[in-house]
Amino acid sequence: MLAISQESLQTVTEHQIKLKLMAMEERFGNELKQMDQALKEKTKENKRLKENFETLKQANDIMKKELEVLSAQNAKLIKTSNSLQARLTNLQRKQEYELKLKDSEVMKQSIEASADQGKEAAGPKPGDKPDEKLQKSAKQSRQSSVHVYSAALSALLDWVCEAHLRQALTEMPTKPSETYCAPAFIQERVLKVLPNLVDILRDNASNLRCCLPCLQFIYWSLLHIDQIQTQQNVSMSTTMRRLGEEIYYPKSAKVTEVEKIMATPAALSEKLKEPLFMRSSNNHVRLLSTLIVLKTLTRADVIAQGFDLLKTELKTDQAKELFLYYQATNVIIFYLKPVNKNFTSVAMEILLQMSADSPFQHNFLESCSNENFFRSAALLIRTPLSDVRVMERLSIILQKLSKLKSNKRFFETYTIVAIIQEMLVGAGNENAFLTLNLKSILFNLNVSVKT
Repeated sequence: MLAISQESLQTVTEHQIKLKLMAMEERFGNELKQMDQALKEKTKENKRLKENFETLKQANDIMKKELEVLSAQNAKLIKTSNSLQARLTNLQRKQEYELKLKDSEVMKQSIEASADQGKEAAGPKPGDKPDEKLQKSAKQSRQSSVHVYSAALSALLDWVCEAHLRQALTEMPTKPSETYCAPAFIQERVLKVLPNLVDILRDNASNLRCCLPCLQFIYWSLLHIDQIQTQQNVSMSTTMRRLGEEIYYPKSAKVTEVEKIMATPAALSEKLKEPLFMRSSNNHVRLLSTLIVLKTLTRADVIAQGFDLLKTELKTDQAKELFLYYQATNVIIFYLKPVNKNFTSVAMEILLQMSADSPFQHNFLESCSNENFFRSAALLIRTPLSDVRVMERLSIILQKLSKLKSNKRFFETYTIVAIIQEMLVGAGNENAFLTLNLKSILFNLNVSVKT
C-alpha cells in the first residue's frame, strides 16, 4: 500500500513537473517569438536608418562638391572684381591726366591767342584779366602733379627712414633687421610707389637724371613682385602694363589707342621717332627700358622689337655688363617656355650671344647655373621643335655649362643626361654638329654614350 502511494506520488510529481515544463516552454516560446518579432522590427528600423544615412551622406557629398565649385567661382569672381577695380582706378587716373593735358593745351592755345590779340591791339587794357576757368584748370593740374610726386616721395622717404636710417641708430630695434629684407615687406612698399611712377615717367621722359632712377626702381620692383605670387599681383598687372606702355608708347609721341592696335609697324615707327626710353641716345636707358617692356607687355610685335633692340645692344661689352648687373638672364629664360614658342628662337639667340667668349662669359654661365634655367632647358629638350637651330644653340650653352662641375647635379636632377642619351641613340647622320655637342656634354659629365 505504501509502495503504491509512493508510485502515485511520484507519478503526480512528474506530471506536475511536466505541466510546469510545458508551461515554461510555452511561455519561453511566446517570449522568443516576441523577441524575434522585436528583433525583426529593430533590424528593419536599422536598415531604414542606414538607408536614410546613406541618402543623407550622398546628399552631403553632393553639397560639398557644389560648395567647392561655388567657392572656386567666388574666388575667381573676387579676383576678377579686384582686377576690374584696379583697371577702373587706373583708367580714372589716365582720364584725369588726359583731361589735365587737354586743359593745359587749351590754356596754352588761349594764352597764345591772347598774346596775338595783344600784339594786334594798340595796347593792353587795364581791366583785362586771364580767364578764371583756365587759371582754375592750371591750378588743378599743378595740384594733381604735386600729389603724385608727394605720394611717391613720402612712401620712399618713409621706407628709407624705417628700414635704414632708424635701424642704423637704434640699439634695440622694434623689428628684426631681417624683416626689412623680407620679400613681403619690400613688396608692400613697392606697391605703394609703382602706381605713381607712370605719371612721373611721363613728365620726366627726357630728363635722364630723373628717368634712369625711375626705370631702375621699376625694374627691380618687377623682379621682387615675381618672387611672391599673391592676389595683389592681379591688381598690379594693370599698373605694370601701363608702365610698359608708357615706356614703349611715350605720351609725348601722341600715339592713340586705335593706332596701337590698328597701325602697321612702319606707321608706328614714324610716330615713335622721339628719342625716349627704348629710342634714347643713352644705351643704359635703352637696355633697361627694353627689359621692362619684355617683363610687362605681351603684344607679339612689341616683344619682337624688344628682342631685336636687345640683340643690337648686346654687341657691346658695356651692354653685356649691364645685362648681368640687372640679372636679366631670368627675363630671357621666361621666353624659353613652351607657352612662348614664338620667341624661343630669338631668346636662345640672346643667351647664345651672352655665352660667347668675352670677359663676361663666366659670370653669365654662373647666372644660368640654377634650377630655373635647367628646368626650362629640360622642358625645351622634351618639346618637339620645328627649328633645329634652337636645339643647336641650346646644346652649345649646355656644353659650356657642363664644364662647371657644380652643374652636374642639375643635369642629373632634370634627367637631361638621360634625354641626351636617348637623342644620341635615335640620331642619324643628319646633324653632325648637334650630335658632336651632345657627346661633348656627356664627356664633360663623365657619362658614357649608349650604343
